[in-house]
Amino acid sequence: LEAAEHVAGHYIQRNGGDPSDFSVYAGTDSDYPGKVVRVTANSEVDFFFARVLGFTKADVGARAVATAGGATSANHVVPIGINKEQERIPGKEYTLKFNAPPDDKSGLGAGNFGALDLDGNNGGGANDYRERLKHGYKQVLKVGDIIIPESGNMAGPTEQGVSHRLNGCSHFPRCTIHHYEEDCPRVVVIPVYEIYEMQNKNKVKSMKIVGFAAFLLKDYSEEGKGNNSKATIKGYFLHDYVIPGDSDPAQTNYGVYGVNLIE
Repeated sequence: LEAAEHVAGHYIQRNGGDPSDFSVYAGTDSDYPGKVVRVTANSEVDFFFARVLGFTKADVGARAVATAGGATSANHVVPIGINKEQERIPGKEYTLKFNAPPDDKSGLGAGNFGALDLDGNNGGGANDYRERLKHGYKQVLKVGDIIIPESGNMAGPTEQGVSHRLNGCSHFPRCTIHHYEEDCPRVVVIPVYEIYEMQNKNKVKSMKIVGFAAFLLKDYSEEGKGNNSKATIKGYFLHDYVIPGDSDPAQTNYGVYGVNLIE
C-alpha cells in the first residue's frame, strides 16, 4: 500500500502539515480486518497555566485509522468503462472509446462504441455524456448499480470532453503512468462492469457495476467529418490508485482502493 502512504502524505501537506511530523503506516492491523492506513502525529506543546504546578511542556499525540480495500463506491466517475473480462496490463495502451466493432472488446454489441449512460435511464444523450466526460458523474456510483450503454459514436462530445481534461493537466513534467498527480484531470475513475441483461442475442441492454478502475487519459483521435465522424479515447490503466469512499476487504480490486475513516 505504498500508494496509500503517498496519498496520506499528500493530504497532510494540502492541509498545512509537515509530513516529517507524522508517521504513516499502511498494512495490516490486528485490531481491524483487512488493510489499514494509520497516521500518527506527535507535537511538543508548551504549558501556560500548568506551570504553577511545575509542568512546562509535554508531548501530545493523536492518530487516525482508515480501512483500505477494493473500492465499492466512487464519485465523479466518467462515462466510459471496461468489461471485467478484459485485461488491464500496466503500461499497455488501451482504447476504451472505439471507432468500429473490430476494436470493440466491450461486448456491448452493435451500435455501441464504448460510451456509457451512468444514470441507467435513457435520455440526456450527447450533452450528458460530454459533461460527465468533462467533470465526472455528479452522483455516487456503487458496486451493484445498473448502468446502460450510450449508443452512437458522439465524436464531437468525445473531443470536447477529453480535450478539456488534457488541457487541464498543467503539471510539469506532464503526468505519466510512472509519475502523476492524484488530482490531475487526466486521471479518471471508470466503472468495471459485467453484462446484466441482453436486448437481443447481439446487443447488451444493461450492465452491473462490479468495481472501479483508474485510467490515465493519453489522447483522443477523430476520423471523418459531420455525421460520419468517429472518435477514440486512449490511455493506460493505473494500479493502487486511492480514492475516498467505501471499501471492502472482500471486494475484487480492479486497481482502485477505497479508504474510509474508522478511528
